[in-house]
Amino acid sequence: MRNTKSIGDLGEAFVLAECVKRGLNICTPFGDNAKYDCVIEEPDGQLSKVQIKTSVPKDDYLEFSLSSAVKGVNGKYANTTYSNDDIDYFLLVDAVTHIIYKYEEFGKRSVILRFTEGRQKKGVNLASDFEW
Repeated sequence: MRNTKSIGDLGEAFVLAECVKRGLNICTPFGDNAKYDCVIEEPDGQLSKVQIKTSVPKDDYLEFSLSSAVKGVNGKYANTTYSNDDIDYFLLVDAVTHIIYKYEEFGKRSVILRFTEGRQKKGVNLASDFEW
């Protein structure tokens, strides 16, 4: 597939198209310095800051990085996680099926969404539970 930047752009385009399809207003910030990728006007009129992450499926799961590389004053990059002060939720996009998932937990570096339950039940995030 393409490089990570173009995969991310593709995910953002899918979210934009889905918002248009649902009749939701969506705005994107100018530049790329905001901690969110877009603002969605919810059906109740509330404005939600949304971070969009995109992943290519592996075997029976999707893994999404929920952190961002931030350049410090020393010029070095460090990974930082998002808080509920930064964004209201994540929209996670499957780059192959274009299914979008809504995820609302913060402080994690990544999340795995599984397509099947398997033997392990505790701590498993089934993708179908998060469909947007």
